[in-house]
Amino acid sequence: MDTRHEQLRAAKRRQRHRDRAAGQVLYQLKLPAALRERLKAGMRSAAFVKKLHAFLRHEVIRIADYPQLALLCWNVHDEYLTRDEAFRLYERNWRLVEPARLDVREKALIDALTAELGQGVINA
Repeated sequence: MDTRHEQLRAAKRRQRHRDRAAGQVLYQLKLPAALRERLKAGMRSAAFVKKLHAFLRHEVIRIADYPQLALLCWNVHDEYLTRDEAFRLYERNWRLVEPARLDVREKALIDALTAELGQGVINA
């Protein structure tokens, strides 16, 4: 029985090594049971995973990609913000944003966030 136990441990270790080499990590979430089952079913589909990636690319913003946002996030230790968090941060700290220094991508982001979350208005 000891050898079987060791074989299983070694197999699990090799699997973790393969996952890490492929860039895969385990992330535990606390979800309602029904949502967990739906997510579990969806993850079996390559099309679902592709749509999930697209959703996350749209909804979650990498701070470093936007210089003025990065300046506003001087005290944020995360790499990403949600669109809502980014909009609220821009809105709350607009006096610190230098519009002349906004690049095309960041200006487009602010315009999109303003249209989507501010109903066309940034309350600054």
